[in-house]
Amino acid sequence: MDSAQQQTPRAWSYCHSCGRWHLGSGIYDSDEILNLETKNKSIRLQKSTEAEYQPTTFNFSSKWVQGICSKDKKAGTAIHKKIGDAVSMKDDTTATKSSMAFETSFNGSIHISARATGTRISEDYIGVFNLMEKIEIGKAVNVPTATPVPDWLPCPFPEPGVSTQPSDLQQSPSSDP
Repeated sequence: MDSAQQQTPRAWSYCHSCGRWHLGSGIYDSDEILNLETKNKSIRLQKSTEAEYQPTTFNFSSKWVQGICSKDKKAGTAIHKKIGDAVSMKDDTTATKSSMAFETSFNGSIHISARATGTRISEDYIGVFNLMEKIEIGKAVNVPTATPVPDWLPCPFPEPGVSTQPSDLQQSPSSDP
């Protein structure tokens, strides 16, 4: 096995996962470029998609769904974008293991989320929208705090063993009258 063949699996295992999928019925056009660079162990996905829902003459008719997810299991991070129930969509996305930038127009719904150790963000939109976002996950700098800060806004992004209820609902009832 030559050195190029030996480097490729390590580059993939470094990023661990770059997933994308789409389905629907109607008019669809997509261009995709996937760059795998073994020298710096990086993966870069550039994807442009345009789709318009149209019913079919056979017994299958589905509005458009497209998802792109990038994960770095080594760092414990993930970024996910899913367009769903789209009558129409136009999407340009560039993703790496630690970033996702996109310009998306759609008539449907979209879920956008990012996760890093101790942090989760989530956005959902339903309707007709034009969105432009750039999400980057970097190395965190821990700053000690005098007192722990409760989770003021629980998000629907469950983590095993971690409660999503606000801290005031988790405390046992007080014995005060």
